[in-house]
Amino acid sequence: MDKKLVIANWKMNIPSKGIDHFLKSVIPEMTNLQYVQPGICPPYLFIPQLFELLDNSSILLGAQNLHYEDNGAFTGEISAQLLETYCSLVIIGHSERRHLFHETDEEISKKIQTASHFNLTPILCVGENITERKNNLSSKIVTSQLITGLSKIKKPNKLIIAYEPLWAIGSGNAATPTDIELMVKVIRQVMLEKFGVESQNTVQIIYGGSVSEDNITKIITLPNMDGVLVGNASLDPLQYNNIIKNIETITT
Repeated sequence: MDKKLVIANWKMNIPSKGIDHFLKSVIPEMTNLQYVQPGICPPYLFIPQLFELLDNSSILLGAQNLHYEDNGAFTGEISAQLLETYCSLVIIGHSERRHLFHETDEEISKKIQTASHFNLTPILCVGENITERKNNLSSKIVTSQLITGLSKIKKPNKLIIAYEPLWAIGSGNAATPTDIELMVKVIRQVMLEKFGVESQNTVQIIYGGSVSEDNITKIITLPNMDGVLVGNASLDPLQYNNIIKNIETITT
């Protein structure tokens, strides 16, 4: 059985009391985890530092984005070629990238292709906004994002799909278990149609959007749920630890 993923997305923040305090609080609790695979996606500036600090720990290190070109005159961007020395994961197509920075599904598909080429496991984020949800377009939107976003890869060695409904992110109100379960089924069906039965072993599906220690039990116990992408709660070492402990206890 694959371990449940608990990926922290720090966004443009650092944890309360700093990175050293966070890791001193978290790493001692990460020993001998049987059912949970933690990961951290910090701001770019801290990736080399965390690479050293996380040495010999079980915590994966990831980036929050990348450019689809290997190198070149792209001021302010970062490439897979630069990240592969340090990272094993990369978040691609997060809703904030799509809506604040106007990334298209076509650009995202190029990033997925590049990440896979450099052996970075893509975490492809998909999800609908509140208007699309109210118009019963959730399945259609997510299916379209998946089909276009994955159009440039034929067979993933490893892929993570994060269902993150825009209306839940940062709201403090996660999607209901019924909503999440329905969308996980939609995603799994798209993966089955695109990659065949092998996708059951190569594609993990996780949920993101106001994940907390209070709702983690309802989320992680859903069928075919492989983990969570944690935003605000991941900046608090106590909350992050409690989320991991709850999953470890539940899965035992």
